[in-house]
Formats: sequence, structure tokens, C-alpha cells
Amino acid sequence: MKNSFILHILFAFIFSQVSAQVFIEQGAGGTTRDGALIVYGMNGASSKIPYEKIKGSPFFNSQWRKASLFDLNGKSVGKYDVKLNLVTHELHFLDKNGVELAANDGIASKVLFEDSVHENRSPVVFNNSYEPISKQYNNNRKYAEEMNTGEYSLLKVQIRTAIEADSLFATRKKYYFTDRYDYFLRINKKVEKLKKLQKQFILPFLPNSDKLEKWVKDNKLQLNREEDVIRLLDHCNQLSSSPR
Repeated sequence: MKNSFILHILFAFIFSQVSAQVFIEQGAGGTTRDGALIVYGMNGASSKIPYEKIKGSPFFNSQWRKASLFDLNGKSVGKYDVKLNLVTHELHFLDKNGVELAANDGIASKVLFEDSVHENRSPVVFNNSYEPISKQYNNNRKYAEEMNTGEYSLLKVQIRTAIEADSLFATRKKYYFTDRYDYFLRINKKVEKLKKLQKQFILPFLPNSDKLEKWVKDNKLQLNREEDVIRLLDHCNQLSSSPR
């Protein structure tokens, strides 16, 4: 009898999680600039969920950070306090009067954070001007993080979405942010979508892949790890800049 009761509790919990699935639309039609998501339930009804009710932050960094901004032509548009919204892929910034604005239309195509560098010492830069990347998202511009500099570089697009889950016995709804990472390889101006961070999906895009595979093995790199892919690409940059 005790075991039957425990099983009943377990099934109720599982059912509450499954039945809690809703469609949380995000993008131009599913977000509001006042800081909320538009949520569509199974009955077709919609409601606004303020960011404050969602666990986690919609921003790359929740604090205002100083950054240099550039337009689609690479022209500087000045330095601003900014926050990058990874849900809408809009850039929030403070104007000269301290008013918060948001833009995703090329006004701030490139964002260079003044005080941040990656572990490989390359600056933290986000760029939404890569057309091959935009095409992957129905021509919606996404900010790609440039993980290293040089002829060969890894680009990372971080997609932050909200998920709804019921608490035990569906007495209270919970919302939280979760991330998905898409990776792209840039070789000069050509950008390729990587199916996964794995050796078989990366090496074919690189020259002298047989020699590189040996170098990867000798250096005990695991190409399912960002830092090791970046190390490989930095090695390719060194080879391409070396005198022949």
C-alpha cells in the first residue's frame, strides 16, 4: 500500500511536468520592450510574463557595461552603457539622458566590451552583421560572440529561451531561462554552420586536415570543448601568418 502511494505521487509529478508544456513565443512578435515575454498556453490564451518572474536573467550581463558600438559599415557610433538581451537579441543602452533604449536594426551591429577579454586574451565582441548566420534564423539578426580573432575564428550564438514548469501537483507555475548554443566557423568572410563541436564536423573545413588531426591528437585536444576548438583555430592562425 505504501509503495502504491509513492508510485501515485511519482506519476502525479511526472504528469504535472508533461502537462505544463506551453508555447512561449520569443522574437519580434513574442516579446515586449518593457521587459516581458508573451506566453501562449494550450487553450490559445496569451499573457505577459514579466522578466522578474522568470528565474535567471535575459541579459548576457545583468549589469550595465561600457562598450564601443559600431554600425553595419563598421563606423563607430560611440561608447555607451549597454546590456545585451539574449532573449530578443536586442541591445539595450542608455542614451545621454540616461533613458534606456533598445535596438536590433543595425544601429549597433558590433558591440566591443571595453573591459572584457576571453581566456585567450581576445576582446569580448558580439556582431550581428553575419548574413549566413541571419539566414539560419529566418533572417532575424542574432548577435554572434567572436570567440577569437584572426583568419580562422569560432562564432557562438547564444539563444536564451524561457520554459514553464508546474510545481508538484501543479499548485504554482514556475518560469526559468535556459540556453542553447549554436556554433559557426568563420574563415575570412565565409561562415559555415557547425553541426556540433566535434572533430568530424570541424576539421573538414580547415586546410591540411590530416596534419591538424595529428596535431590535435599530439596536444590531447577534445574538439567538443570550446577552449580546445579555439586553441586549434589559433594554431591555424599562427600557421597562416608564418612565412612560407
